[in-house]
Amino acid sequence: MKKLLGKINEKVNVVFLVFTFSIFIKCVIFHYSCFGYVAGSSLWQNPFEFFAFYFAKLLPALFFGSFVFLAKRQWWTIIVSVVVDFWLIANLLYYRQCSLFMDIDVIMMAGNLNGFMSSILTYINWQVFLFPIISIIYCVVLLLLRKQKVSNRFVKRFIIVMTTCLLLVGYDFLLGYGSDIVCKGRDRQWYDINQFQWGWKVAKGKSLWSDLQRPNIVERGTVFHYFPTLCIYELSRDRNKKVEFSERELSLLDSLVSDSNPNESPNGNMIFILVESFESWTLEMKDMKGSYVTPNINDFIKKHAQLYCSKIKSQTRNGGSGDGQMIENTGMLPLNSGAACMLYGKNIYPNYAHLFNNSIIIDPCANGIWNQPEMTKSYGYRDIYPNSKNGMEGTEDDMVVFSYASKHLDKLKDGTFCMHIITMSMHTPFTRVDCPSMLWPDDMPLTLKRYLNAVHYMDSSLSPFLSKIESDSLLKNTSLFITGDHNVFHSNKLKEFADFAKKYDYPVPSRESYCPLIIYSPTITDRVDIHDLSYQMDIFPTILHCIGVDNYYWKGFGVNLLDSVARNNRIITEDEAYRLSDKMIRSDWFRTHGK
Repeated sequence: MKKLLGKINEKVNVVFLVFTFSIFIKCVIFHYSCFGYVAGSSLWQNPFEFFAFYFAKLLPALFFGSFVFLAKRQWWTIIVSVVVDFWLIANLLYYRQCSLFMDIDVIMMAGNLNGFMSSILTYINWQVFLFPIISIIYCVVLLLLRKQKVSNRFVKRFIIVMTTCLLLVGYDFLLGYGSDIVCKGRDRQWYDINQFQWGWKVAKGKSLWSDLQRPNIVERGTVFHYFPTLCIYELSRDRNKKVEFSERELSLLDSLVSDSNPNESPNGNMIFILVESFESWTLEMKDMKGSYVTPNINDFIKKHAQLYCSKIKSQTRNGGSGDGQMIENTGMLPLNSGAACMLYGKNIYPNYAHLFNNSIIIDPCANGIWNQPEMTKSYGYRDIYPNSKNGMEGTEDDMVVFSYASKHLDKLKDGTFCMHIITMSMHTPFTRVDCPSMLWPDDMPLTLKRYLNAVHYMDSSLSPFLSKIESDSLLKNTSLFITGDHNVFHSNKLKEFADFAKKYDYPVPSRESYCPLIIYSPTITDRVDIHDLSYQMDIFPTILHCIGVDNYYWKGFGVNLLDSVARNNRIITEDEAYRLSDKMIRSDWFRTHGK
């Protein structure tokens, strides 16, 4: 016993234990911050699940800690601890904003955050500070220990390090290539090789990394598990390799492409308003005075809107707003990894913009974010505002954006026109505006209060623009579309609002939020309210119908929402649409198959 205590008291062993424990605790805190549980009750309900949960968190900690046995000094562990903090915090904030974890493509797009760092900072809470606090405690412990070199038993210590490396690689393989990404045959039937509820799924067949669901993988392991394998995959992947389509995929594409004239003329004008972070429940929200957050949009819906859909599912991924714009302009879905607007901006994309005599996009971030100048051209728009030639300085104020759009309407009266307007005042962290006219409870979460004030400001800014359209009688020959580029509050954030919303009976959703779709079109003669689940990919084919070009050569992956039969009998699932769209974008499909 005395001999054992002597070994434990060696500095290298103490450092190993403390350093490993600190990384382990960080992994547990990260998991709780993302998924809201730590599987404690499974100790007596399902011991294997308990062991598997904590073994997954302990393994990367053992991996990092094992290198203590090879180093003569331990100061490097402080650097590793700080790097681990940065990696965990970055993934935590990214997950809170996008419900995804970081990969290589996301890291490469970091420059796209220029000017939007405050949007990330809004997701910081007390849990984020636990990581550096643990590192500080570890540094104090390290400083209290006496200097001591590692003993000469190098071979044994080297074996320890190699063992933990092999364990980590093996576990990573099972979580990565063995789970959710290996399938058999075209029917994509999954086979379970064990009966445990949380267990790994493995099947015979071809490995398909594009089907990896990172949140599921990280929930079973940690963010340290999938990333090394992902790096190896990305380094070995040939992005120039020809993309191959199966017979079923080619058959599906044949049903979505027609031989009609791609330049068919629309039956009128079109105005598309893409509202940043617009969630449909805000249309029902009232403040303590009983005033609606969106009184002007609500009035327009009552007077004019002939289609209102309250449950448009956001289908964006790593591309955020860039993905939302692409979906609604092309009827395609985002890449499984990376953002099409950043990686494939020079592709040819189908879009209705080129069908009009005049087509412009008004984007307050036109000169920087999401590769807008190049994507606008690829979408078929003839001009983008603001730019260096038109004299309008960039602004993120919706009042200025809609004022400019109103003035520009007078220049578009010769022939048919398409105007695409993008708002920005509702972008996180929702601090660009303040609305003292809205009265909220003192205990309302600050983020929720700021968001609702931003929604109200957007509604107030939109009001004069809607009035101009009505007074100029443009509505008689114009289809108007209002929707959101994506939702903004994911499940983890909605849980924070749940108790408050229940207390005041506010219509804030508890699990998942949706975007609204509001359409006025002369081609729609009856009021249509849709409260069934619909998709962003449905907006494109619905637009084609409203502007009278149902026979456009590309139908999109969605369905015309005005066709109730099509809504209930989709020929392609959302998962199939994601996989097909990924292949089409990576192969620049419309360059060889378009019109």
